[in-house]
Parts: sequence; structure tokens; C-alpha cells
Amino acid sequence: MQLLKTITSPIFIVIVIFASGMLLLILKKKESLARFFLGLSFITLCLLGFRPFSNYLLWGLERKYPPLTNFNDLHDIHYIVVLTDWDSDNPTVPYTSNIGYRSAFRILETNRIYMNLSRCKIILSGGPVSAKLTTKLMVLLGIQKENIIIDDKAENTWESAINVKKILSGQPFILVTSAIHLPRAMNSFVRHGLKPIPAPADFSYGYYQDFTIPLGKPLAYYIPNVNSFLNSHSALYEYLGMFWYSIKSMVKDS
Repeated sequence: MQLLKTITSPIFIVIVIFASGMLLLILKKKESLARFFLGLSFITLCLLGFRPFSNYLLWGLERKYPPLTNFNDLHDIHYIVVLTDWDSDNPTVPYTSNIGYRSAFRILETNRIYMNLSRCKIILSGGPVSAKLTTKLMVLLGIQKENIIIDDKAENTWESAINVKKILSGQPFILVTSAIHLPRAMNSFVRHGLKPIPAPADFSYGYYQDFTIPLGKPLAYYIPNVNSFLNSHSALYEYLGMFWYSIKSMVKDS
């Protein structure tokens, strides 16, 4: 799985295109094709690092579901499901330093929702390391440990949906994950017959109904940068994940 993530990442694809162009150039074969590959790798690198482009990719995902702000109709909801991200397990630092920022933001949003609802249980779904670390964080925030149900056997979003279905069956619940990840998570949970209520956390761009091309910004805004490249990478990974889950669903239904 990790190998698949690596070979489908934008940086790996750019490197392959660039290396192909350099190899053809060194071998002095098909120099026009070599120049095409080199130019394509440069343009792709610049485009992915161009902030308006990366923001557009993020917007396409984060505009799907608004932040959860109205709790008036949710008092009959008794479960919050939060999907943890991949966290590290470095014994040389405090556990708070091992929690990735995405997991941390998801837990903070979960805590906000939890404080607005009564008699609520929280289901933590993810790997064993992430479940252990985020449980500690939730207790640190004041959530009673007896209100936390741990599912530490899920290696991905698809498996989280399968495991949560065993616990909740047809009950509606609030689903908390990063705004960029929520469309894929919602699709996965709905495909498994569940009734999630979306609660996006950790917005990278923001919640906007319409996308506008920013004009009149300082020059630095339009210069390709690492943060925008990483945002493009994260967004493209989610689009690829949704495509892959669609294939899995069709195979499952056939």
C-alpha cells in the first residue's frame, strides 16, 4: 500500500518524467521527445506549486460539506466517529509530538462537537498507534475515557467503514475527519450502508461555495512554493483515492 502511495505521488511522477527526458538526452535519442519530457516536468512542477491551482484542487474537495455549527437537531445523535491519521511512535519525544497535525485538528473538532452534545460516545477509528495517541489527547482535553470506543484495526478509510458498521449498524452518527478527506470518507461509509453526518475539520483552504481567482495579491503569492505543492499532492491523493474506492465498490457489487 505504501509503495502504491509513493509511485502515484506527484513528486514521483515528476521525477520519472524528468529522468526519462534526461536519459533520452544523454543517450542522444529522440531529442525532441527528451525536450518535451523535460519541459513537461518543469511545467508540472510549477503548476502543482502554484497557489491558485493548489487552492482550486482543495476547494473542489472542501466545498462539499459545510462546517458543523448547528446542533439543535443533533441531540438524538449518540455517537461521533473520528478517523485518525497516520501518526508516529518515536519514544524519544513526548506523545504530543508524535500526533500528526491532521489527527490533532480532528480531535479538537471532535472535542468541540462533544461539548455541544450530551450522552455522546466517541469511536476512534484508525491504526493502533494513532488510536493510542489520540485517546491520550482526548483524555487530556477532558473527555472521559469510558466514553471512548477504540477501533484500532483499520488500516484505511474503507476498513474504518467496515469496522464501524459492526458497531453502529443503521444508527446515524457524526463523522469527523479533515475537510479534504471527508468526501472520500463519506462515499466509503455511505457505500457500506451507514448514515454519517459530515463534520469537516482541518480546512486547508476554507469553506467557500464559489472559487474566485485571486487578483491583486503580492508577487510572492503567485510564485510556486513547497506548501502549495504539498497541498496539491494531498488533494490529488484524495481524488485518486475516491477513484480507487469507486472501483472497489463496483467490484464488491458485481
